[in-house]
Amino acid sequence: MSLADAKISVLDRGFIFGEGLYEVMTAVECNLLHYKNHFKRLRDGAKDMQLEIPFSDSELYCLINEVLARNHFACCSVYLQFTKGPAPRNHFYPSEYVPTLFIMTSPFKMPSCLDVVNAILLKDIRWQKCNVKSTSLYANTWAKTMAKTSGGEEAIFEREGILTEGATSNLFLVYEDRVLTPKENEFILSGVTRELVLEILRRKNINYEETVIPTDSLWRADEVLLTSTTKGVVAVKAINGKPIGNGKNFNLGVEIFEAMKALSFT
Repeated sequence: MSLADAKISVLDRGFIFGEGLYEVMTAVECNLLHYKNHFKRLRDGAKDMQLEIPFSDSELYCLINEVLARNHFACCSVYLQFTKGPAPRNHFYPSEYVPTLFIMTSPFKMPSCLDVVNAILLKDIRWQKCNVKSTSLYANTWAKTMAKTSGGEEAIFEREGILTEGATSNLFLVYEDRVLTPKENEFILSGVTRELVLEILRRKNINYEETVIPTDSLWRADEVLLTSTTKGVVAVKAINGKPIGNGKNFNLGVEIFEAMKALSFT
């Protein structure tokens, strides 16, 4: 079905209340990457939102593969969204509902080398369930737009002097003897690519710690890295115009990127 022919009720609770969940995956030659990790996070969020997903993982996989087969993209992102479907507008959850499922694919080019971006630092104004991949993304789109307006690509959030994550990414700080990443909690989305990077660090015997990271730790880092499904890993050259490290060398970033190409992009 083309996007022009797709229809969703104006009373859908995802439209009225932003009450929905989503996942973004990648596929190469119709091979859906790391889908089990994405499905697990989707179901964890559905449990929190009390949203019934009336499909097994194998059924979801088949539905996505059908969309992939019809589009014939060599490399693409896969967007999957569930909402509680249409219901009379009421703040209470409906006792009965038919969930809305939306799947689309979009072609894109996998990065061939480590990308380097500028970022800004912003107060984390999001709610206290950032671990749920909700479709309610106003704070994130606002932050991304603020970054773009400032000549950057990403916004890094801080909450009361503690780093959390990027508007659309997870955060890693690289020092000479270790790598730090914010520990998972209600202010952090458990990123699939984040977990892949941690696995790479384990395989390479690189010391890392999931911990509370004060904001001023940014300025002492040798490298700042951001991770996401469609970007993989990118390095941050400067934050608020201030260089990270010497602003030129991203040795671990390159090493992780090359490892990820073998792990994820093939």
